[in-house]
Amino acid sequence: IFYYLFIGLLLILFSYLVYWSIFVLKDTDKKLTALGITGVLLTGLITLVTFSINSLQAKKREYDAISLKEKLNSYEFFYVAIVNIIKTQGANQSQSGKKLVSDLITFKKGLMSWGSERLIKSYIAFENDVFYSEHLTLAEKVKRIDEILKEIRREFGYKDSKNLKLFELFLEKEARKELNY
Repeated sequence: IFYYLFIGLLLILFSYLVYWSIFVLKDTDKKLTALGITGVLLTGLITLVTFSINSLQAKKREYDAISLKEKLNSYEFFYVAIVNIIKTQGANQSQSGKKLVSDLITFKKGLMSWGSERLIKSYIAFENDVFYSEHLTLAEKVKRIDEILKEIRREFGYKDSKNLKLFELFLEKEARKELNY
């Protein structure tokens, strides 16, 4: 706010200098000198404002890049957990279960730091439906997984249509048919 107030005051000052040099001064040489000085000062101000804006934008881009990298690292654990769930269907799950819990906890830590409110709420609903609900069919659970994958992609700026079925990447042709997916 101080920055904008300062710029506003400088613009008022320059406006007054232009008014003063045009309407108050009577001598043409003095008018030209005053306008020349005002022009130089205004050029300096514009340079300062441009530099400040570019600096702020560079900082924002840098923050966005760091944020994106951290989100990717955090969300990678969710992808790994989903793949591990698929791999361990029907296999010995004791060892892989510990890894799954570890990956999901790491994902949740990243979600708390980098996830939007919308993604956090979606993940909680997803977790309640997929991990704690016994009334959902396998096809409904797959649909919930697909929804959370789309929500994660939305965090990165992707706008997926409702027809895109991301979980299909993990399924074989027969499984897609079986799940009506």
